[in-house]
Amino acid sequence: MTRPLPRHRGRLKRAPIFAVAGVAAIGLAVPAVIAAAAVAAEPGVPDTTPPLLNTSIYAPSESGWHHGDPNYRAHAIERGGSEVDSISYSIDGGPVVIEHDDRIAIDMSAEGVHEIEIWTLDTAGNESFHQRHTVKVDTVAPTITLPAVTEFAVGEKAVFTYSCDDPTSGVKSCDADVPNKENLSTITPGEYLVRVVATDAAGHETNAEYRYTVIASDATPPAVELRLAPEPASGWYRSYLGAAVVASDPSGIASVHYAADGAVSTNGDVVGEPEATFDLTADGVTDITYWAIDGVGNQSEHRTSTVRIDTVVPRIDIASPALSNPLAESEFEVEQGEVVPLEFECIDAHSGIESCGVTDNGPAFAAPSALPTDELGEQRVKIVARDNAGNVTKTQIVYTVVEASGETPVEPGGTDGEGHDGAGEPAAPAAPASPTSAGDRGSALADTGFPLMPALMLAGGLVVAGGLGLTARSALRSKR
Repeated sequence: MTRPLPRHRGRLKRAPIFAVAGVAAIGLAVPAVIAAAAVAAEPGVPDTTPPLLNTSIYAPSESGWHHGDPNYRAHAIERGGSEVDSISYSIDGGPVVIEHDDRIAIDMSAEGVHEIEIWTLDTAGNESFHQRHTVKVDTVAPTITLPAVTEFAVGEKAVFTYSCDDPTSGVKSCDADVPNKENLSTITPGEYLVRVVATDAAGHETNAEYRYTVIASDATPPAVELRLAPEPASGWYRSYLGAAVVASDPSGIASVHYAADGAVSTNGDVVGEPEATFDLTADGVTDITYWAIDGVGNQSEHRTSTVRIDTVVPRIDIASPALSNPLAESEFEVEQGEVVPLEFECIDAHSGIESCGVTDNGPAFAAPSALPTDELGEQRVKIVARDNAGNVTKTQIVYTVVEASGETPVEPGGTDGEGHDGAGEPAAPAAPASPTSAGDRGSALADTGFPLMPALMLAGGLVVAGGLGLTARSALRSKR
């Protein structure tokens, strides 16, 4: 980048730093050069004298580095009577830049070491000597790296290690109150300060402060906690979960320990890390004991936490009615008004039963002692069980209520409810009962005309047949 400067034909007011072609080599002063430029060419004599090129730049540091923009400038001076046509230059072997002016400023502020080649040309075609200059620029200050650890116990060995770096001009000096890789003082508790100063070859300076604390001997046990997912309001988790024992202490953690007993049985010892993790993957109650040891040997108290897990839904066992096929839709029928006992039990192996009863799609309530048989048609009795963890099981009994069968049959020799016998005729008046002893009751029954043993056998057969018929009509449909 160049910046054309106003033309100036008078005395050059800026003293050159780089050599002026054909002048610096013999040590002539700049005013003499300018005076030479005032000599006019003789009439009719061709101009064969090349112009002079004067370049200037800010003085660098002793090491030759500029710590900012070097402010590079060039001024061409015609000596043979013609005029300056242009100033040309190339930086780091790049393309040639031609500026048609006798004064220019060139941007040389880029970081690093650069080579510039520059020359001038007059209108007669005379070209000056090519000047080559090296320009070194470093605008960035050096960096300082300090120790990361800033706390030490009384008497603890603490080595102070630091470093300085400058990738461009290089580090000239790197000094601290405490020599590099020497021990820091840790005799007395308190806060301490170490200053570090770095300079580079361009003259930049960086200051840094390292502060560290010496603490009294550690007699405090480490803090330790068991981290779990938030506990449900019921106190029971409904899924398996991970656990972590986490410890902390200013002296560091030497080891972390845990032991689980109950539904999950496991233990672990983690050395050199402040955390130990494990999984709880069994239903039931687990007691977890955990503790930690810090870097100077202090041991925390043994703490115990209880974790309860129930991932299994409760079970519903139906004792009555007896169901031969729990998946049937409506496998049995009952007569209207028939009494069918309803008996069931809710069971949960882990958290226990919270509620067990029938429901109409709302909260469960106490079950009736028998199935409802007042209304004809398909009927459903819904049963729901909920355990203390919140797991729910639902099932239902499906049956059909049919109309009751015809009149009750009348046994031979007996009467119906209106006083008629089995043939429909009025029954004969009963004979007056005569007192009998316990030993005569059997003969008295025989006097009715109906033998005792056949009557007993008939009654037993009716009971058995009635029970089998009821069993054959039962059904259960369960849904969870």
